[in-house]
Amino acid sequence: DSMKSRKKKSIQKERKSFKDQNIKFVNKKGSLINEKDMVNLYKCYLNTIDRKWSRPYLNLEFFKGLIKTSILDKMLLVTAYRNKDFLGCSIHFVGSDTLYGRYWGCMEKIPYLHFELCYYQAIEYAIKNNLSRIEAGAQGEHKISRGYLPKLTFSNHWFDDERLQAPIRKFISKENQKIKDTAEYLNAYSPFSEDSN
Repeated sequence: DSMKSRKKKSIQKERKSFKDQNIKFVNKKGSLINEKDMVNLYKCYLNTIDRKWSRPYLNLEFFKGLIKTSILDKMLLVTAYRNKDFLGCSIHFVGSDTLYGRYWGCMEKIPYLHFELCYYQAIEYAIKNNLSRIEAGAQGEHKISRGYLPKLTFSNHWFDDERLQAPIRKFISKENQKIKDTAEYLNAYSPFSEDSN
């Protein structure tokens, strides 16, 4: 309700484009997720890695293995189809009050598909299931206009080599301030009305 009208219209236009293209989205949770779904997710993962000129550090056995563990009960898979053709998917993990998004990919490039699979479907799921937060992962100024504002997080690191401790501590100190400054700057681009922030 508090999103600025222009931003809201932009999101509605993005989402309407899928109806116009006859693209449907299916959510599967827990035991409804099968090995074929994991193979599709792996193919998407590889496609994303290729496009980003990165190296795959996860293999097919990792993805297949997920459905054989207790984590399966917490998994949410969002899949896009045109007719019966698989287009792409995203994987999320459901916490007690948070939905954590992690991997996504597609088999063909479709405008806005990333945002629908990773953000809008996640928001709908969180609302329907009374989850108070969505953690969409690191990076991506493109998330801001879609309602994901920067939030500071914490991490701890320990280095056994004393020669590295001082330069790393110095770097982290500078980086911490830079991150705070960047978050403050990016929050100025919030898609929400000022009185709602």
